Amino acid sequence: MKYVAQLCAGVGLANPRLGLSQWMKFEDIYTHLFLARCEIHFKKDEATLPGQPQPLWRKILVGAAAFAGLCVLIWFPLLLFSNTSSFDRPVKEVRCARCVHFLS
Repeated sequence: MKYVAQLCAGVGLANPRLGLSQWMKFEDIYTHLFLARCEIHFKKDEATLPGQPQPLWRKILVGAAAFAGLCVLIWFPLLLFSNTSSFDRPVKEVRCARCVHFLS
């Protein structure tokens, strides 16, 4: 279906009456209309009145999902790019030296 829409948009661009920006505006309008229909459909299926509190299970589920998403977003790159090969080779010796040089 997407191919047909792209084909129609490509054929429509051949028409000199509308430019690319006008076609993009039309696509944006269709996107907003689709999202509005989805929101109306969701509100009808939910059958709650505006102003009613959300159920406790939904609050906990959304909070846990957001927390897990943030943890993955923060910790996954750190774990991915960390030096994991050091676990294979344990550190056997560490040397540390401190020198303070003054003007001679």
